Amino acid sequence: MKILRFIVFAMFFWGSGIFLLPLAYDSVLFFVHQHASEAIARVHLRFVPDKEFNIHLKAALEENEIELANIIREIGTEQGIEFEPALISQLDKENGSWQTVSRNSRKVLEGAKTGEITSGYAMAGALGSDLFGISDFRDHANELQAYPDYNSFNVGLSLVGVVGTALTVSAVINGGSSALAGAPLRFSVTTIKGAKKAGKLSKKLEKFVSGHLDNIVDKNAVDELALAFKKIDIDSINKKQADELLELSKKSVNIKALEPLASGVDDLRVISGSSGFLGLSRTLAIADDFNDTARLSKLAKATKNRYAGYITLAPKLAKSITKALRILLEAIATLISALIWLLGVVWYFFSAVRLVFRKT
Repeated sequence: MKILRFIVFAMFFWGSGIFLLPLAYDSVLFFVHQHASEAIARVHLRFVPDKEFNIHLKAALEENEIELANIIREIGTEQGIEFEPALISQLDKENGSWQTVSRNSRKVLEGAKTGEITSGYAMAGALGSDLFGISDFRDHANELQAYPDYNSFNVGLSLVGVVGTALTVSAVINGGSSALAGAPLRFSVTTIKGAKKAGKLSKKLEKFVSGHLDNIVDKNAVDELALAFKKIDIDSINKKQADELLELSKKSVNIKALEPLASGVDDLRVISGSSGFLGLSRTLAIADDFNDTARLSKLAKATKNRYAGYITLAPKLAKSITKALRILLEAIATLISALIWLLGVVWYFFSAVRLVFRKT
């Protein structure tokens, strides 16, 4: 009878261990590495129901974000999620080779023309347009024509973008080191500006960046720049006029005041390098400030191509673990359960050894 009891206990510990130990391992990584490990995403996803996966998959399809939809499907399949058959059928249809090429080409072209970042591919087009500051002069013209009722956020970003372009091009021509500062600056300005145009920029992040722009942009110099733009036809601008506008633009920006933005700029670069334009565009939609982007840059390095799907499904990943109280408590409870399981195993082992020695 005792042997049968021990067999039952062994089966219980084996079955519960298979389920509990992976969760406990993820909880340990969650506390030790936090955003630098993919485990934090898996811990967050424990609280995302099947319904939410289907809602986000449907939204991605409606917004024609097929790459994001594929990532959500991949993560959900791994989690054992039951997707609606109609959504899966639609996704399979959208993944047809011709539709994929046509859709992506169209988005790149739209991004280049408008500067709006509605998707990862649109961001690629916008960045190509901004390589030499094309969209910045375009935005200057559009906004400053309405002087003095211009959009200070767009103008401020465009000015910073012009400076970033100037630093980059100057470094390339002269062999200087300013490209190290200019290229990421150019890149981040384009992404933030494009997301704002498309209504994809987090309101809190917009407010945060605006606060920095107030310290960076000289409003008196902008007044002079606005008058210069009113005298120029942007569609027929020549090199001399462009050089004059560039010099006025550079005078409008306090270069030293750009330093506080450096860390945030670098984090955006890391996110893009790790998860692509799609991951970056999703970041700009959920981050509230550069503390969020700093955490998300670590997560992007750890999760790579899945990053965009993770933060779409669990946007609280942008926050510190202390602000996700439910997640924190669940991780603690899992570790306590694992500890109780381990003590039970030890008790079972010693009981089994005692039984064997008694028999002998």
